[in-house]
This record gives sequence, C-alpha cells and structure tokens, in this order.
Amino acid sequence: MSPTYKAAALLVILLTSGSLAVAQETTSAPRLAVLPFGWEGCPFFPCPERAAFITNMVEEALFRTGRYRLVDRRALLAILQEQGLSGSQLASPQAATTVGKLTGAQALVLGNLDRFSSEFLGYFFQVPLYQATVGLTARAVRTEDGEILAIVRSMKTNRGTLEGGLATRRLPLVDYTAQQAVEDLVQQLDQQLQSRLRGR
Repeated sequence: MSPTYKAAALLVILLTSGSLAVAQETTSAPRLAVLPFGWEGCPFFPCPERAAFITNMVEEALFRTGRYRLVDRRALLAILQEQGLSGSQLASPQAATTVGKLTGAQALVLGNLDRFSSEFLGYFFQVPLYQATVGLTARAVRTEDGEILAIVRSMKTNRGTLEGGLATRRLPLVDYTAQQAVEDLVQQLDQQLQSRLRGR
C-alpha cells in the first residue's frame, strides 16, 4: 500500500470517527422542554408578548450551547393545551412527569419575568436618557421524579438612550438589557444542568 493511499485511508477513518462521535454526542444530549415564561413583575409593558419574547431567547440560547435537544415549541404548547396544564399547575411534580412522558423531555425549564422596566431619567445635553432593568428567574425540574435540578436568577440594568445605534449597542435599550439577562441566566442554568443531568 502506497504512503499516499495510507494517508488517504487514515484521513477517511478520522473523519468518519469524528462524525460518529458528534452524532453520538448529539443523540445522547439531554432533552429539554422550555415552558412559557410567566410575567409576574411586568406591569408597564404588554406582558404576554414580553414573556414570549424572553421564552424564545432562552430557548435559542440553550440551543446554541449545542449540549441539549429541545422539544418543538408548537408540539409542546399543543400538549399543554390538550392536558389542560398552565400557570402554577406546571410547577407540580405530577405535571412534570406527564409532560416528560408525552414529550420525551428529561427536564422542564420554567421561568418568570420578574422585572421588565424602562424609566426616564432626564436629559443630558438635551438627549433623553433612560434606565432599563430586566430580571429573570428560572428553574429546571427533572420529569422522572419532579426533583428541582437548578434554580437561577439574573438581573441586569443599563442606562442610555432609548433606541439602539451606539457602537456598543445596536438594539433598543430594553431589548439589549433583556439579551444580557438571558445570556447570564442560561449560562448559570447550563452550568448546573451539565453536572446534574449528565451525572446520572
């Protein structure tokens, strides 16, 4: 066998092994169901829309880690509606077990929008300044037995102009602050879930 042929064969083996390893890791990744966030503490905005906005961001941030498989949102909502589960009912161990069996999820992520505010501070050289604050709480519950796997909180505050466009911030102030809070929340959640879910 020529050296060139040997090198080519080795490359094929390495690439195949790498692909199989990635596929195996993806298949064995824990499956999560991100439930709609509540909106207690959101008095000044269209709360359901803001809570849905946060839920989407949390789901996307968890997906980007590459360490979890996520239950399709539409399928999840259909199951919740069919089972008549909503609000505080979702926090019960019985509800967690039911949703887990129907979706195949190993854990549920439940959260709340504790604060979502934008306050006018005044003018700085005729430029209106605002302060945006976003507070989030989330917990992960194992569907097998209802055990709480993680409880995390995040509160972020920024001051600036109401709209985006600055070099350091291209989003509206409150959306930029929400993004920071979600990233912090998911980072904490990911750290706790890695040890609790993969350790079983």
